[in-house]
Amino acid sequence: MSTLRFLSIVAVIVQILSLAAKPAFAADPANLDDIKKWAEGLDPINTYQSDVAMKMQMGERKMTLGGEVMGKGALTRSRMTMDMMGQKMDTLTVLDKNDVQWTEMNVMGKQQVIKMDLSKLPAELAEMVRQSGGGMPGGGAGQAYGAFLGDSLGKQGVEFAGVEKVNEETVYVLRIPVDLDLKQPAPGGKPIPEKTVVAFGQKDGFPRRVSMVMSDGTTMMEMAFNNIKLNPDLEDGLFAYTPPEGANVMDMAAMMQGDSPGAESSALSSGNAAPDFEAKTLDGKPFKLSDMKGKVVLLDFWATWCKPCIQMMPHMIELNKKFSKQGLVMVGISIDDSANAPKGYIAKNKDVNWLQLMDAKFNGKLVSDLYGVSGIPHTVLIDKEGKIVFADHPGRLDDEVIAKLF
Repeated sequence: MSTLRFLSIVAVIVQILSLAAKPAFAADPANLDDIKKWAEGLDPINTYQSDVAMKMQMGERKMTLGGEVMGKGALTRSRMTMDMMGQKMDTLTVLDKNDVQWTEMNVMGKQQVIKMDLSKLPAELAEMVRQSGGGMPGGGAGQAYGAFLGDSLGKQGVEFAGVEKVNEETVYVLRIPVDLDLKQPAPGGKPIPEKTVVAFGQKDGFPRRVSMVMSDGTTMMEMAFNNIKLNPDLEDGLFAYTPPEGANVMDMAAMMQGDSPGAESSALSSGNAAPDFEAKTLDGKPFKLSDMKGKVVLLDFWATWCKPCIQMMPHMIELNKKFSKQGLVMVGISIDDSANAPKGYIAKNKDVNWLQLMDAKFNGKLVSDLYGVSGIPHTVLIDKEGKIVFADHPGRLDDEVIAKLF
């Protein structure tokens, strides 16, 4: 599964145009041509501010998210509170004038900052990040909502779905195909995003409701917008960001490109020995990688606050079920700030039953640093001789690569 398609699972694909409307015709639209005429009569939105509430369902996993979004041209800012499976997290997402997206999270009382320099990404992937927030917690609610209507009407396959009411307001509903590479199924044959259904306000074209519909017809995500302010006076300083002093800053651009600095070093190249390390499992037992020689080992770097990591868990569970009987040793390495976070997650997800370690220091360096991990999820496959076979995003790891090692 490609990074672009993987991101689409957690994406909230919504960029939306609008403002106080001057309908081009008195009657409600009857078809897409009428919608285009209506859109042409709308005033532009230069700035916006809105409350937003989102609920997301991925199998048995549920997430709710609420807060405020605002935008000024291409610049965006969102401050959200996310509740994922009982674990709450505050997030701030800013897309600044330098085309850098910053996501700040309060994790277990400590600040984690994720930086994504979109100028370093391929154009298609950078655009996906702008639309979805790059899969970061709260990021999908931090995108620009000022141009999606016009862009969507230019997409092939967009459909007019009718006239409805949202909170007693008349809305025009469009079905917009997800413009992503979805040629291959998601891990385990899971449903994949198929279309975004958007209810645009009749008066201004700003969204009132956005839903993500999956290939099996289920609704994965629904967002509702309230207390909407169009063209408010927003200071430029709202869209600038500097990481707090002492915050841990993680640069995700290399991971999004599938080209991490660590993967380039000779120590981490395929065929070279995996760096040895020692750590303790979550239940306090000692673990030493070199003791695993003669076994195939899969290291999985992850965190409970990482939405892409959580989204990949069903895939990791399937790998464990498929290959553990053949001798595969899976080892999760959590970069959470406290062991309580992975312990709580594992307690609620019994199928995540492989060895779990914390990202501790060994010989003065964190295990994640030993393996050049610049973004998560990140997986390292090690053969029976202790040599690296694969080091990249787990979505790129083919089952056949593992199978050949037995």
